[in-house]
Amino acid sequence: MCRCCCWIFPFWRKPVEHPTPPAPEPTRPKPPLDKELFQNTNCVMVCALYDYTPSEANELKFSRDDMLKVTGLFGQPWQMAENTRTGQKGLIPHNYVTESTEIAGCLSAWYPANRVEAEKRLLVPGNKLGSYMIRPLRSKCLK
Repeated sequence: MCRCCCWIFPFWRKPVEHPTPPAPEPTRPKPPLDKELFQNTNCVMVCALYDYTPSEANELKFSRDDMLKVTGLFGQPWQMAENTRTGQKGLIPHNYVTESTEIAGCLSAWYPANRVEAEKRLLVPGNKLGSYMIRPLRSKCLK
């Protein structure tokens, strides 16, 4: 990395530290997955702050930076959501996601992705006009 890049991209000067995820809140509703819950037009797009591995069958697995479509009231300890990347549906812990896409660590600009994957990530519902992504050259893409 050259000196000019450090001035253009100041976050390259320091290593990024990812915070440890909080423990999910213990009480959670146990409703069955219902198609009617996901036909609700009142939804909120949220961004995953951490990876989450479900402990029960009705919970949703997601990875950091995944965009999730939350139905119902946003802010409950456990809420119904759909992962826009995988299409899976289930319950998610509220403290693992954020409604703000400006928060540090959410939708980071750098992804080791090829052009097709970059376009898919940028065209996800909820991304604002003007969102961008920095990716490696085609010859240096990770497979």
